Amino acid sequence: MFQYTTSSTSLQKKARRGITFKHWRELNIIKVRDGLVAEFLSEALSPKDFPDTTWHLDSDSLGDFKSYVNVAFWRDAKDFHEQVAHLYNDKLEMKSFEKYRRRRVVADSRDWRIGNFPLPKGDSPGVL
Repeated sequence: MFQYTTSSTSLQKKARRGITFKHWRELNIIKVRDGLVAEFLSEALSPKDFPDTTWHLDSDSLGDFKSYVNVAFWRDAKDFHEQVAHLYNDKLEMKSFEKYRRRRVVADSRDWRIGNFPLPKGDSPGVL
């Protein structure tokens, strides 16, 4: 199993969060999902609630912006490249909700464990 992770979006203002979510749900569409296991846009929670946090991406720690992390699991690198990676272009202007360029890392799963709690059965509301 191939895993792709990106630190997706750094917001300039709290008011722009809705733009980020709309962009992810409605414009970052994965047209062919045959090789997609799952993808999650995740919000960093406050270290106040999780004191063992060592990677501070929350707005309390960062000031005027907040980071979101997008994690996707793919069947293999081929599916990832065909559906997502070929769209990357850091030469384009940043989106209005981005404070910094997106940071990306790609990983290949070496070992894993599967829990008993199932993944959600469908997309979250509003995702195309």
